[in-house]
Amino acid sequence: KEAVLRDNLRLTRSVIGHFYGDIGRYPDSLTELVEKRYLTTLPMDPITQSTETWQIEPVPEGFKGQVYNLRSGAPGNARDSTPFAQW
Repeated sequence: KEAVLRDNLRLTRSVIGHFYGDIGRYPDSLTELVEKRYLTTLPMDPITQSTETWQIEPVPEGFKGQVYNLRSGAPGNARDSTPFAQW
């Protein structure tokens, strides 16, 4: 589950960057990435078994959009003692 979570975070973060490069702003939601076909479906957080628990980091001041980054909303720690929320 941890490996899948890392892969989902890496892929989605990359897609957010591609979206910004193509459109010139950050997405307003994760759903917009699906609507504009940057993702086929919303990524699942395998720890929480949900697509609704992602923690969204807002864009820095001066940029447009709402989704700058995402983190896991899972409680607890990974095997290396790092909180999932820090990933």
